[in-house]
Amino acid sequence: MHRIHRRLDRALCNGVCLDEWDSYTYQFLVKNCSDHSPILGSLASNSLRKVSNFRFFSMWVQDTSCLKLIHESWANKVVGCPMFILQHKLKRLKIELREWNKNYFGNVHNTILLKEGLLPGIQQNLETASMSDIDGLIYQEKLAKEELDHALHCQYLFWKEMAKSFGLKMGIEILLFSML
Repeated sequence: MHRIHRRLDRALCNGVCLDEWDSYTYQFLVKNCSDHSPILGSLASNSLRKVSNFRFFSMWVQDTSCLKLIHESWANKVVGCPMFILQHKLKRLKIELREWNKNYFGNVHNTILLKEGLLPGIQQNLETASMSDIDGLIYQEKLAKEELDHALHCQYLFWKEMAKSFGLKMGIEILLFSML
């Protein structure tokens, strides 16, 4: 079977976006669920970044260990007036969630790069493998795809939330899509 390779995917943004950012690049990511490559757009600005505020990400709630951490943190007793108790519990929870996120999820973007690096090697081995090795390689490919899908879903949820807050703050629209 002959494969035909063409770049049909597109990335769009409006003039306000181009004015706001100093540089922008797009790269085609590894093919996973389709025979089309998703596009990752990167925007860069020379302006200084401020220290980021704490954000609670919806991808955390999908993991039961996060809910357990929140419950345990909130159950710890604090003595004082109601506003002091609330402030102290929220501050403690923020510290615990940051640490948990760093240990459990790590950097989602780096995780994707790591998982994407494994998949092409497995697929290449699968094309040249003997019949006795195919079952093991198919299983490895399936696991690698599942792990990559999970990491991509977490990244999707991350960027979805970031785009909402950024778009509302800047008043601009950015549209990235890949032909599926």
